[in-house]
Amino acid sequence: LTSQLTIQEQALEKMLKELETEPDSRLEAIHNWLCQQTDKDLLTGILKEDRTLKGAEAYCIQKAYEIRNGNGAMASHITVFNWVREYYMLDELPTDKPEIQATIKSDYINQKIQRPTPVETKNNNEIDLFEGEDF
Repeated sequence: LTSQLTIQEQALEKMLKELETEPDSRLEAIHNWLCQQTDKDLLTGILKEDRTLKGAEAYCIQKAYEIRNGNGAMASHITVFNWVREYYMLDELPTDKPEIQATIKSDYINQKIQRPTPVETKNNNEIDLFEGEDF
């Protein structure tokens, strides 16, 4: 049966199977864009065993991380879909993934919580209605 299907049909079938196991709106957006593509090299890339929609998403996230400005990154859909194309067209996937590191800067993390001690002040003009009562 596989030999009778075109490359495009095989690629679509592979992506649909992945979406069935992991439905996700971002993956569906990538899938919908890929469904409209007719480039045979791209479709052949989709059929590679080590290529998945989830992998394409991770590749795009890594690319966005690389171009970030401060704490955030923004990329147009055109850029993202170019990254998706790039991911599927790569001969080999990058093996050295730099770890995304977060640093927490706070002097308060290791400090003990100190509760303020109540200070009793008594004004001679005040009357304590509950003086001597235990609650």
